[in-house]
Amino acid sequence: MQLSTIVLLIITLIILGEVSYLLARLPRNTLKTKGRALLVDTSVLMDGRITAVAKTGFIGDTLVIPRSVVGELQFLADHADSDKRAR
Repeated sequence: MQLSTIVLLIITLIILGEVSYLLARLPRNTLKTKGRALLVDTSVLMDGRITAVAKTGFIGDTLVIPRSVVGELQFLADHADSDKRAR
């Protein structure tokens, strides 16, 4: 390899690194919320105390429940109904 090719490759890698760093630092506006968004897990929802904590205003952030969590809770609820029907 020639020296000019190596220098060009190094400069290209530096530019790619800088661009990826800048893209990672861009704000993501996927959620239209003020402040931070906290993801709520299945165990937190099943515990049930999160509603009381959220109503007090102790958590100032937006609570987000992913679709996978809703699906898991729905599966658990449907599964429990089928067990009750079998009895």
